[in-house]
Amino acid sequence: MADDLPEETLKELKTVFESLDPENTGSIPSSALDEALKAMELNLFPEEVEDFVFDIDKDGDGVIDFNLFTEIYSKVTTPLNEDDVMQAFKFFDKDETGIMPADKLKEILVTLGDKMTEKEADELIRTADMNYDGKIEYINFVGLLASELNNK
Repeated sequence: MADDLPEETLKELKTVFESLDPENTGSIPSSALDEALKAMELNLFPEEVEDFVFDIDKDGDGVIDFNLFTEIYSKVTTPLNEDDVMQAFKFFDKDETGIMPADKLKEILVTLGDKMTEKEADELIRTADMNYDGKIEYINFVGLLASELNNK
């Protein structure tokens, strides 16, 4: 996955990584992951960053090497498929109701990942809000978003 990154992106990643590794140890603290991703103009919720750290820091040593950093970057920037969308929705559905308020969903759509414009988010939510009650059922939303992703 990280092997597929363009050379220019790899150079940017290396520059960011090295800026967080001033002693040139070949690793950065996992606590610096959020800062590193923000430097690459990727804004994740703190819970998402914590999940990445938990998933990648298997030995619990609290450090990330450059290869892991590029893997994380690749995961964050890879287009979503239907399963990814379903998992992301469930991640934010802390009460496990299968429903998310439209305003919360809009906030996510315009601030995270492959950001939508306000207009795009409003249009998608308007289409997904089949009951016109300001609540989006994730089964409907995932199907709608998957068809949108397939049309890009």
